[in-house]
Amino acid sequence: MVDNRYTITVGTEQFRFTRDQLESDPGNYFATYFFGEFTEASQGARELVIEKDIQLFRLIQAHLRGYDIFPLPDAAVPPYMTKEVAIKNLRHDAQFYCLGKLEGTIKDLEQTSVKKEVKNGGKSPLARRYKAGECVISSYLQTWTFQEINNDGYQLMLDKLKNIDIAIPSRRPQVPGFSVTFCWVKENYYYALLVSDD
Repeated sequence: MVDNRYTITVGTEQFRFTRDQLESDPGNYFATYFFGEFTEASQGARELVIEKDIQLFRLIQAHLRGYDIFPLPDAAVPPYMTKEVAIKNLRHDAQFYCLGKLEGTIKDLEQTSVKKEVKNGGKSPLARRYKAGECVISSYLQTWTFQEINNDGYQLMLDKLKNIDIAIPSRRPQVPGFSVTFCWVKENYYYALLVSDD
């Protein structure tokens, strides 16, 4: 029996598709590579090798197979990304590979998310400000230093901290307009994460 599938190799993993699946999001790079104007198409190519994130590509495969991939399950998010970053990177991949339907779905999802936050009186995570601070532990004057961080960095730090057994100090920094969301001790330093009150 002849195998009529096409293979896209991402890193060390092979993803197999039928022609119908590859053409399910019209005009995309993969369909053009195998069936369109590329030289490889005229030579009957059946395999394409790309270097992308394997977990994000699994979502692209599910999309091309006709499945809904949102809301995004935690297990689908690469361990070094927040859910927000994974969705943003998936949108970039959709743009890069001309997956118009997937890109449109992600844009609709992002707009719906912002509308819900506004309707509920909440702020978009992008409108909030975040700070990370540190202070040397000493018996003398304690001076905190802070730096601004973005939402993705803040969420990534929170995700890493929630599963770590660390000491919580009794002294927390006081920063006008900000609330401390997490404070901990490591070696000779106090650390804190803060979010704006607005």
